[in-house]
Amino acid sequence: MAERDRPTRPIDEARALHPRTGTSTGVMDAGAVENAGAKPGSESRAVRRPSRMDVQQAAPLRPGIVVAGRYRIERLIGVGGMGAVYEATQVAIQRRVALKVVRADFAGDAAMAARFQREARAASAVHHPNVVMVHDFGQDEDATLFMVMELLSGESLLQRMRRDGSLPPREAVRIAIEVLGALEAAHEAGVVHRDLKPDNVLLTEAFFPGAGKLKVLDFGIARIVDRSGQTGGAQQRQSDAGLTEVGQMLGTPRYMSPEAVARLPVGPAADLYALGAILFEMIAGRPVFAEREPVILMGHHLRTPAPRLRDSAPSGLYVPRALDDLVDALLAKLPTERPNSAAVVRKTLLDLIADPLAFDPPPEEVHAKIFTPPPDQVVKPEHFVRGRSPLWRALRLVPVVLLVAGIGTMLYFHRLRLEQRRAEEQSRIGVIAHTPTPAEEPVERRVEHVRITLTGAPESARFTWDGAPIEGPVFDVPFDGLSHRLEVSARGYRARQVDVIADGPHQLDVSLERARRGAPRAER
Repeated sequence: MAERDRPTRPIDEARALHPRTGTSTGVMDAGAVENAGAKPGSESRAVRRPSRMDVQQAAPLRPGIVVAGRYRIERLIGVGGMGAVYEATQVAIQRRVALKVVRADFAGDAAMAARFQREARAASAVHHPNVVMVHDFGQDEDATLFMVMELLSGESLLQRMRRDGSLPPREAVRIAIEVLGALEAAHEAGVVHRDLKPDNVLLTEAFFPGAGKLKVLDFGIARIVDRSGQTGGAQQRQSDAGLTEVGQMLGTPRYMSPEAVARLPVGPAADLYALGAILFEMIAGRPVFAEREPVILMGHHLRTPAPRLRDSAPSGLYVPRALDDLVDALLAKLPTERPNSAAVVRKTLLDLIADPLAFDPPPEEVHAKIFTPPPDQVVKPEHFVRGRSPLWRALRLVPVVLLVAGIGTMLYFHRLRLEQRRAEEQSRIGVIAHTPTPAEEPVERRVEHVRITLTGAPESARFTWDGAPIEGPVFDVPFDGLSHRLEVSARGYRARQVDVIADGPHQLDVSLERARRGAPRAER
């Protein structure tokens, strides 16, 4: 690195922001630890806004400098306590990337270098569409450590919750399913995140479930574990000890598992506890424990039973009982009392979201809320027996009889409408209900595949589904409710890509535009 320059202004200290839109790029400072409400002067590590000196030390590169002979600096994206993040171009293939560089004054810090290297190792060990991709890691000729990641833009889940407040349960569950996909891949690779929180979940632009548009970030304090779920090896534990100073707590108190608070070995169950806290906060609109003092907050995680989600959700928001029970299990104090794995939790949520009526309140709960009067308005029998004659008493009972009859009629037609809606929804998603006979029990059978019909494509068109060739224009794909990439190409035409969610039959118009002379055409 031959030349240094002072940036014009500091940018967000914990998460890099897009220079034009101000949205998060997905690149975070690995050393940032959130202590909500920490008082000035306390010993808790809190993210602070960098001073001018911090910016000069952390972001000394200017546009045009080439790092390691491969990455040309384009612009400064963000500055954190550990270093700076730049938008850069990989010169050989002209790919835009995010380049994270350690501060110059940390160049000789062995512990900081080890943490930076561990972040790169942990993130690169996990291969999943919902995990930020690490392309390269190395050291420049002047001993500056750098890491190269995919360049992202969007907003964090924390920003989304601050803007919208409580999220609808169905949307929260879809987000949790995507996060669980990343956790499942990480745990299978032997990596425990240890700092999962809304600020480390990035909703990229055009986010929708199943398309890999949600990214789990910041493996800066991740820990490598063995297949049993315990911390891996004496060398790993010694390395972790070297990265943890006396009195320093790794993680974010609001989402920290009880075993992490107690400084016990952590495994995949710690990430599931954090996921339960995030899911609770997305739906309830508030954290599991709302204390702002970190020490008191961590004490609650250790000793105070978590409140039930159904009791904490905003008024009028229906939370399925199965979801309430799952969140309660995720927030169990003992790791052994939580679900066995991220795969188990993900399957439970997939089964829940596959039910078209799971997030609609059952008729009995709707009627209980509508027709149950307050205690001071309950009509007592003696109110109807104070007439002057038997005829008068009978006449006073007529409104009561009419009211009961009207309520019964409303209940009947409401239940009838729900049954009709259930039949329509089941027909749409491919659930076939077998009519029971007197000799057999009712059976439900789920269709394993859905049919995709393509129209408008040239006769010579070729089709791929998630990169694999398929025979078209009519084909069947597995029913999984996730998004898949369909590509249509033909010689002499411009290739076309379409995202398709495999949640039911689809008929798509995939007409292709003829390629102009000199324009790139579809590959043969």
